Amino acid sequence: MILIAFYLLIACVFPDILINCDVISKKNKYIFAIFDNLTHGIIAFFSWIYYREAESHLHEIWSFSLIMEALLCAFFSCIIDIDHFICAKSFNIKTVLDYRQDLYGRPFLHNSALIPFIAILLFILLKWLKFMPKLLPKNYGILYLLCNAIEFLIPCLIIAMATHHIRDAIRRGLTFKFFLCRNFNLNNHQRHFFFLNTNPLPYFLYITLLIFIPPCLALSVKIYSFLFIQQSHLSGISQNSKYKPIHLI
Repeated sequence: MILIAFYLLIACVFPDILINCDVISKKNKYIFAIFDNLTHGIIAFFSWIYYREAESHLHEIWSFSLIMEALLCAFFSCIIDIDHFICAKSFNIKTVLDYRQDLYGRPFLHNSALIPFIAILLFILLKWLKFMPKLLPKNYGILYLLCNAIEFLIPCLIIAMATHHIRDAIRRGLTFKFFLCRNFNLNNHQRHFFFLNTNPLPYFLYITLLIFIPPCLALSVKIYSFLFIQQSHLSGISQNSKYKPIHLI
C-alpha cells in the first residue's frame, strides 16, 4: 500500500514540476489544458488502485480487472471537464478557454456539493433495489448486476470527482453551490443559490487530502460493512439461491 501511495504522490507532484520548470508551458493554452485534464485522469487512476488495495488488501495489484476499474475511474475524472464545453455552448477549445464563468462561478460539474448528493442518491437507489426481488423474483440476475454496478459507482465517482475538484482547488478553491428554490413569473425567472467558494488550497493540504481520501473512504466502507453486514443480503432471497448475495459496497 505504501508503494501505491508513493505512485499517487508522484502523480500529484510530477505534473506540477513539469509546469514550474516550463516543460509544459502555460502560455500554450491548448497543450496546458490537455495536460491538465490527463493529470486528473492519472491521479484518479492511482487513487482508485490505492483505494481498492486499502479496502481489500489485494494480492494482485495490477490485475486486468483492477486496471479496467482504475481506467474507468480515470475516465470519469477526465470527463468532468466537459461542463466547460456545455457552459460555453461550443466544442471549440479556443472558445471554451476564453469563456468567462458567470456570476455563480465554476461550471456545474465542478460544484463539490454534488459529491455527497450523488453518493447519497446512488445509495438510496441501492437500498431500494435490495427489496425489488420480492416484487420481481424472476429478474434477480439483472438486479444483481445493477447492484454490483452501483456498488462500484459510489466510491468510483467519489474518488473521480473529489480528486478532480481538489486538484483544481489549488488554483481556484473549492466551490459549493446548493440549489434552494426557483421563482417563476411572467417577467422574471430567478434561481436562488447558497453559494460558497473557498480560497485556493495550500499545496501541502492538496497533497495531504489526495493521499488520505482513498484509505479514509476504504475505512468508512469497512466500518459500514462491519456494522450492517447482517442487512447486506437481498431481501426475499433464500440462502440456497444460485446467485451470490449482494453486499452493500
